[in-house]
Amino acid sequence: MRQKNSYSRIIQEVTSWEKAPWGEKIRLFQHCVEKDITSFLAVGPDRETLQDNSLGTALSESGLSRDEIQLMSGMRNLPKTTEELISQVEESLEHLKTDYLDLFFLDLRSPAELVMPAVERLFSQGKILETGVYDLHAPSVTVPLEKNSVMANLTDWKFTPAAMKSLTLKQPGTDELTEMVWMHLQETKKYDRILQPLVEKYNHSAAEIFLSWFLQHPAHFHPVLQGNEVADINSAAKAHHLKLIEEDWKNLPKKLEE
Repeated sequence: MRQKNSYSRIIQEVTSWEKAPWGEKIRLFQHCVEKDITSFLAVGPDRETLQDNSLGTALSESGLSRDEIQLMSGMRNLPKTTEELISQVEESLEHLKTDYLDLFFLDLRSPAELVMPAVERLFSQGKILETGVYDLHAPSVTVPLEKNSVMANLTDWKFTPAAMKSLTLKQPGTDELTEMVWMHLQETKKYDRILQPLVEKYNHSAAEIFLSWFLQHPAHFHPVLQGNEVADINSAAKAHHLKLIEEDWKNLPKKLEE
């Protein structure tokens, strides 16, 4: 059996980096790896994908080894044919200037008879190593995991008191499935006043406290971060090293309801 990939605890979404100056693109890749963020996702929460190969070229000139990073992408729309799905993967390979993707996300609204032949061909050609899916736990989605070799689930998550509370019921993660979650940390600003006591206690920003809460969750989420500044990467790294005491971790969702 093919060994499961190991993805960094925090994942960086890179579609917003395309507009960055050339040297900044290289610097962002290098700085992420310096901060132990080695997994890069080239598809956004609205299914936006890379438009050219500038990021791939910057990555190839960054001095980073392909073996020390993980590159991921996903379906940007529902393909009508098997060949169209294969074309989407090959476009991602071209834009990232790589021979293979560590992980490619599928939309399970696509018919299995269209998806599976494409996936099998891409596996056999070594162009993708693993497949994931968007929103695996949606009520309308069912998939035989062993048959489809699904190794990861990617969900777009919004910060609301109800959503935070529901996550406290989430079961611990498993080795079979990696849970990845798009994070919109800019949404946490509305809770700055409520979290001010924790901000002062831990000497971290509210966004860093929220991110630390996710990283300590027993479901073992891998947050997918957006942003195109070194400061965003540094903040994520600070959150990774922050450990909330158990009482504060348990009470955080309740605080949002105050």
